[in-house]
Amino acid sequence: MAESGSVLLKNTGKALPLTGEDTDIGLIGPTAKTPKVTGGGSSNVVPDSAASPLATITQRASRNATVRYAAGVDNTGAPIPATALSPALPVGSDGTITVTPAAPFDYSGTLTVPADGDYSFVYDLPAAYGALKIDGKSVITGFLGSSSATVHLTAGTHRFAANAQAIQGAPAKIRLNWVTPQAAQAAREQAVALARQVKTPIVFAHDDGTEGADRKNLSLPVDQDGLISAVADANPNTIVVLNTGSSITMPWLSKVKAVLDTYYPGENGAEATARLLYGDVNPSGKTTQTFPASESATPVAGDPLRYPGVDNQENYSEGIHVGYRWYDKEKAAPLFPFGYGLSYTSFAYRDLAVRQSHGTLTVSFTLKNTGTRDGDEVAQVYVGASPETTAPQAVRSLGGYQKVHLRAGQSKTVRIQVDAQQLKYWNASSHAWKLGTGHREVWVGSSSRTLPCTAASRSPADRPARDIGRVTSGV
Repeated sequence: MAESGSVLLKNTGKALPLTGEDTDIGLIGPTAKTPKVTGGGSSNVVPDSAASPLATITQRASRNATVRYAAGVDNTGAPIPATALSPALPVGSDGTITVTPAAPFDYSGTLTVPADGDYSFVYDLPAAYGALKIDGKSVITGFLGSSSATVHLTAGTHRFAANAQAIQGAPAKIRLNWVTPQAAQAAREQAVALARQVKTPIVFAHDDGTEGADRKNLSLPVDQDGLISAVADANPNTIVVLNTGSSITMPWLSKVKAVLDTYYPGENGAEATARLLYGDVNPSGKTTQTFPASESATPVAGDPLRYPGVDNQENYSEGIHVGYRWYDKEKAAPLFPFGYGLSYTSFAYRDLAVRQSHGTLTVSFTLKNTGTRDGDEVAQVYVGASPETTAPQAVRSLGGYQKVHLRAGQSKTVRIQVDAQQLKYWNASSHAWKLGTGHREVWVGSSSRTLPCTAASRSPADRPARDIGRVTSGV
């Protein structure tokens, strides 16, 4: 599952898969050593065991290979010293604070920092939820897991408030640490030094997604964007492996050779990551959402009613234009479109034909593996709007898809059925689903933006069952 769900987003100059010649590898990032298995909140599951990418890549690398590690960023931090807080946090000898449902943690005081800079705070809440505010502004809202945030603070004293509540019957041991600018800089310098020494740096980057709070932005936490950029500046052969729960922005994308997104891959994620990086398995995953080019180019950008909301209320006013439908409607170029994913082989589409029968469309086409490796391709069918319908419609909407395995050089005829429901729209006057009329365009391809084959078919509403609609096709 981890192998099938991972998406190869970029692969310049066939940087991946790694080969036996990649004998000097540097793994950078905390999740290269401590695997990122799940997200936070209700998705947080602690497995009985989970290997690290450092262990699996070291095992998979050639016998003569050298695999070294540097954290690059500090995602655990150190206890905030008593000299910086007034009053001091009520921590035990192990650096934790014990909370129970009957005795929650509620702190209010001041934090004094010695110099201007970016300070990162790490709130570990394994069986609790909690919040951190600095100068009255919400910094962290965490739930069942570890959450982090970076705040720019000026030298001097700041208001500091934190609370936590255990959500289970047993006591919970929470931890509130920080990473000073000096500690962050030292960790980055070690990673950059390692990147200069190796042939191939591989940066593992992550986020801490949870359903307990909205994301404040689409950036990687704890300035991992800065880390990736610095490593890529030091070595242009940099590869990035993402352990993120959702789409992110990538200001460093043009600097790196390859990007593999394994999301939160589960307890066997490290094994899957090693096999994908070395080409023991061919990447075949596709993006399940659009990755925006920037935070200003999203369906909610510039509209506070949509996000973050006004007076604790959000207005979902985009109608049917959700996700990729909005990007198509606005002709906004995404960073990576819905349904996108690269492979170590290549595929070609041809001979598209569309047949209408009993209210459904049967889309058939030839799919060929034109590369030198066996692999899977997720072929996708999109259906256009009905030109004779005034109701809001998507430029194109996903009508169906199928994952197809092909040996190198093999061709196969693929048939995907578009259910009648996919061709209907909601008629507000009659309060019922209605079948649109007129010619409907049909596209087939490897993503919502890579659609080499197109055809036009008369709507099932206009012809008797089993009648073949007018079809034109081309590549």
